[in-house]
Amino acid sequence: MEIALTIGMFIGYAGGLILSLRISKALLKRNATERIQQKFGAAFGLLSVVPALFIGTVIGGTLGGGYGESISETLGLGSIGIPIGLSIGLIILITVVVIIFTFIGVLLGKVVNNVLYKHKTT
Repeated sequence: MEIALTIGMFIGYAGGLILSLRISKALLKRNATERIQQKFGAAFGLLSVVPALFIGTVIGGTLGGGYGESISETLGLGSIGIPIGLSIGLIILITVVVIIFTFIGVLLGKVVNNVLYKHKTT
């Protein structure tokens, strides 16, 4: 069971980071029109990786593993759902946290850009 949990955690961490990287890139391409917005968004996204891993482990792993166990026990499959739910919980929460912080970085970059642009013209 320990090996299954370790594999589930690895899949969750890797999947969450890969998914959040892809969605963050798309978010930056679509919403960050100025270079400073892209820089702020990328910086905030990178800085949020460690907290995202922690929050994903504490909340996503706990809820996902619990739901996975509950569903697999209900279906009569034993505890096989724990690593699957763990992976899904980690992927979802890591991705959500990184995306939120990337978006906050883009918004902050927009504010900084507006302040710098107004300062240059006045």
